Amino acid sequence: MGYMASMWLGFGGALAAVAGALTGLLFVALSVKGDVLSASRNLSSRAAQTLVLFMASVLIALLLVAPQPAVALGWELLALAVVSGIALLILDRRAGHSTDQGVARYVEKFSPNMITALLVGVPGSPCS
Repeated sequence: MGYMASMWLGFGGALAAVAGALTGLLFVALSVKGDVLSASRNLSSRAAQTLVLFMASVLIALLLVAPQPAVALGWELLALAVVSGIALLILDRRAGHSTDQGVARYVEKFSPNMITALLVGVPGSPCS
């Protein structure tokens, strides 16, 4: 059985509703703290990244429910991934990196304990 848009209607509708609601909440938050965002290039870039992610979710939902061949859907999803990835990369470079030690940082190295903790929930892994 191949891709059928009718099978994705419920998921696409729910995804579009949730992403639309979150986008609306983002605009409310931006309007409340607009003065802070306009003063900080870092925060405005992060807010734009969030908007790109929410809009990508809305576009994915629209593409999933549109009746079209599976090959066309694949190419559209690939193009959306490339465009949104480039936009996120540009906004990340524009935001720069904070030197504030209060900002959470990504884990740079995985310790054996972290890898074990990740594998515990994977069925068939040596740790489960």
